[in-house]
Amino acid sequence: MIRGHHPGIAIPIRFSSPASRQSTGSAYLLRRPRSPMTLHLEPEPTMSAESPAAPSVQQVALADLDGELKRARTLLERVPDDNLDWKPHPKSMPLGSLALHIATLPYWIETIAGTDYLDLASGLPRNEPPRSRQDVLDAFDARVAAMRAALERADDATLLGPWELRMAGNVMMRMPRVAMIREMGISHFIHHRAQLGVYLRLLDVPLPPMYGPSADERPNFG
Repeated sequence: MIRGHHPGIAIPIRFSSPASRQSTGSAYLLRRPRSPMTLHLEPEPTMSAESPAAPSVQQVALADLDGELKRARTLLERVPDDNLDWKPHPKSMPLGSLALHIATLPYWIETIAGTDYLDLASGLPRNEPPRSRQDVLDAFDARVAAMRAALERADDATLLGPWELRMAGNVMMRMPRVAMIREMGISHFIHHRAQLGVYLRLLDVPLPPMYGPSADERPNFG
């Protein structure tokens, strides 16, 4: 921050580009004495020890995770027990398999947070077809608990460190863990959750609100 001083007034000014600061990147106070021909730079006072700490990488980059998990569970709670084998197209997954896939996707976040890589050639955990909606919800709750435990152990350095997705030793993707969590964990999760919403709509199951009211919650919304 820069303050321009004039007898009797103090005007706060903020630089709009890094080039306006010295090469150290520090913030300065620009003091204008009574003589308008001379400018003096003084270091800006630093924050006190009582100032709030900066948010962690997890708090910034994964702030939406809890909300997405909550929305997913409300949708999984609508999966009808008597339609678990139904699918909208011969190439589609059955409803029960899709619901269980969504329920176990937090495994990706758990794995990315707690390992250096995953080699798909070694195989992923396989899910047996669920026998009921409760099987799906139990799997979801268990995976979310394991995911949260893994994230609690991951500090900023871990989340900013690299993680790889491999196939038989060949690197397919390499990103910072936090970026991979968003790619393979959150975005992947939201994609399949949206599919489940279409399945339930085709079965005429009332949909819960996601990012706003559904047509079932408020028929005249929009």
